[in-house]
Amino acid sequence: MSTEVTSTVVGIGTVSPRREGALRRLLRDKVAVAAGLVLAFIVVAAACAPWVAPYDPYRIDLTRVMLPPDGVHWLGTDTNGRDILSRLIFGARNTLLVGMIGVTVGGLLGAMTGIVAAFYRSLGHSKLDTTALYARVATKTIRSVTSPLERLALLMQGKDPCG
Repeated sequence: MSTEVTSTVVGIGTVSPRREGALRRLLRDKVAVAAGLVLAFIVVAAACAPWVAPYDPYRIDLTRVMLPPDGVHWLGTDTNGRDILSRLIFGARNTLLVGMIGVTVGGLLGAMTGIVAAFYRSLGHSKLDTTALYARVATKTIRSVTSPLERLALLMQGKDPCG
């Protein structure tokens, strides 16, 4: 993506490159379009899971335990003989629901905090700013402590914490 500055005159009916909509710029990015299509596919598959999934994700079939991927079970089966693809499709429903709830709650709390902070700042109070600063420092401190502990736990399990 280049940021050339040109001195051309924009005629009537044309749009300046700086004023193009965000959606138009996004649609020109091939990676963003591919990621959006994959995400849309996952959302549609999760929403239509009862009709899309090839097998019941909860049905145990002990005659088909730990099968490798083949034409019948595209991703194979687990230790109880359940189809892994069906379990992934049904599991995506819960994952997307939890993600949407988290984004909604975070957005609402952030908006309420911003409104309260703006209101009290207009009154001349700066204690809320100080409190928000301390909360941010505390959050970063907690992250800086837990992140090495998580890496250590992964190392102890024999997994690569960086990949």
